[in-house]
Amino acid sequence: MPFDGEVLVIGLGSIGERHVRNLLAMGHRNISVLRRNARLPRTLLGDEFTTITDPDEAFARNPAIVIIGTPTALHMEPLTRAVEIGAAVLVEVPLAHRTDGLELLMQRAQETGAQVLLGHNLRFHPALVAIRQALQRGDIGEALYSRMQFGEYLPTCHAWADFKTRYEARNDLGGGVVLTSIHELDHAFWLFGPIASVTAVARSRAFGLDVEDVAMMVLEHAGGMLSEIELDFVQRTYRRSLQVAGREGTIEWELLGDRVRIYRPARKEWEDLVVLCNYDINQTYLDELRHLIRVAERRELPLTDLATGLHVLRAGLAALKSSATGRRVHVATHLQPEPPLPSHEPRRSMRHGVA
Repeated sequence: MPFDGEVLVIGLGSIGERHVRNLLAMGHRNISVLRRNARLPRTLLGDEFTTITDPDEAFARNPAIVIIGTPTALHMEPLTRAVEIGAAVLVEVPLAHRTDGLELLMQRAQETGAQVLLGHNLRFHPALVAIRQALQRGDIGEALYSRMQFGEYLPTCHAWADFKTRYEARNDLGGGVVLTSIHELDHAFWLFGPIASVTAVARSRAFGLDVEDVAMMVLEHAGGMLSEIELDFVQRTYRRSLQVAGREGTIEWELLGDRVRIYRPARKEWEDLVVLCNYDINQTYLDELRHLIRVAERRELPLTDLATGLHVLRAGLAALKSSATGRRVHVATHLQPEPPLPSHEPRRSMRHGVA
């Protein structure tokens, strides 16, 4: 049954349009969109939702859910207003481009009852869920180190727009590969625990931007685990991969390869942990929205909350500081234990179920 409260979507770029499309596909019709003007959207019909250009008018409608899809540097004002009305909020990542005011905002959210979910949609990907469960079961023994890579070619990511005008390419809008491709930092935290320090090199290599388009990071987690992360906007092929080496085996995942495999040293062979069949990445966004609705209905806690978002943001900012100073940078953390996985199982199509 569709959620009966109003959903306010702020920003109608590619991610805002995706959320509206998915809400409509789920049967929801009580949707308002706050944007700077009422021009026709790129992929939607204008009569499928209510367009509002005045923020005061949008928040006066007292939406039950607020989805923030504006450029990173513009998150704080609508997030603060959403917290003040006690809404359930989905904020696209990163949470912000600086930490100013975020601890006070967390305190205010506790007072108003607002629940804030960070838009780490890949936490709903069945491959990543399976990897986390395998690590929790000890399938490869103690995890010793991980290696993660994400890369894409920024000029062709959104072919309908000049990439140099997009927020990913602009320092004033909170861009750069470290913050706008922050999912891997969240993965590292989700899989291996709080991040204690970061050593990094981040450079503008290909496009003459005022933000970095290549970054290489080494994280040391509070429990001693080491994570290596490589991010870039320059490689011509899309890449997202993860490898975890443990005392008793290795886990590997290539997102476009549609499988997770695990090396069993006793048998000296690889076996499939998960094999997906043409998995549609949009399913992660649908599952994220369903989780958000359950959060709004007070049936679940946010899978990745404000405290988590702040910690991951601090790790990203530590990487930038490390690159600027040439030194390892420690990351402050005051995290509570992680909430459990949502009670539902993400929809999937696979030959082998998540173990």
